[in-house]
Amino acid sequence: MPKEIKSTKSEVNERVNTISEMIIDGVPHNEIIQNISTKYNISDRQVYNYIKKAQELIQETTKHNIHVEICKAQRRYEKIYNKAIKDKNYKIALGAQRSLCELFGLNQPRKFEIPGMVDFLGAIKKANESK
Repeated sequence: MPKEIKSTKSEVNERVNTISEMIIDGVPHNEIIQNISTKYNISDRQVYNYIKKAQELIQETTKHNIHVEICKAQRRYEKIYNKAIKDKNYKIALGAQRSLCELFGLNQPRKFEIPGMVDFLGAIKKANESK
């Protein structure tokens, strides 16, 4: 059995990048496998390995991009807020502050209990049942 020639790092990177673009473009896996295995004369199993690497690459770059986009949005809202306060445009400042709160999930409803409310409601229920 002849020994297979191992691909260079640049060849692997090229193949993974090609597959990443195909995944992003919505090409079905079976087409990716067929096209890549034919184009580079490699096994389906190797294409599966490249697909896995491409998915990891997409996920990693997306994580970074999301973090960067959140940071940029934060800075933009803060800039708008500061300018609005300086210009005494409180409506715009309030909108920017609300957007910041929404960006960081600070608008989530909070559950709280009023002390004694459970006992009070329980007493009302018992009183109604005894009538």
